[in-house]
Amino acid sequence: MTTYSDNLRIPHLDQNVAQPEIPENTAKNIIDNILSNVYQYSPNATDVTNTYVTITHSDSVTAATNWQSFMIEILEGSDMGQDFPVNLPTNPRPYIFKNSTSYIITFKTLAGTGFTLASGSNAYAFSDGINIEKLEFGFRCRNYYRKLE
Repeated sequence: MTTYSDNLRIPHLDQNVAQPEIPENTAKNIIDNILSNVYQYSPNATDVTNTYVTITHSDSVTAATNWQSFMIEILEGSDMGQDFPVNLPTNPRPYIFKNSTSYIITFKTLAGTGFTLASGSNAYAFSDGINIEKLEFGFRCRNYYRKLE
């Protein structure tokens, strides 16, 4: 029975004594997909009827690991016509969100709170496994004046 890492649900791969590089390469490919893929989702008629979208994880070594991607982009589906929430798995992890719709999207977990993202906006966020919070970065500039002589 395959076991998984706690947060990103990366499968623990069994040692292959004859070819030890195979599990290692598979693990590297999974991590590469997590770091470099963008999960793009277009809400469909069922999502609109339900008034929400749920993105879940799959516990399979061979299943797509798109949900694990750090960047999630919501695309405008032909059936959309309203603002709605996107419910995400309850795994502590960072996210980058992109709202490519003309509606307001709320990113959250079923059990917790989240934040809204305006149309055409991006956000960096962190999930503690229950709540998803948008991270905001402030920059301070100091003006240094030198006395010219």
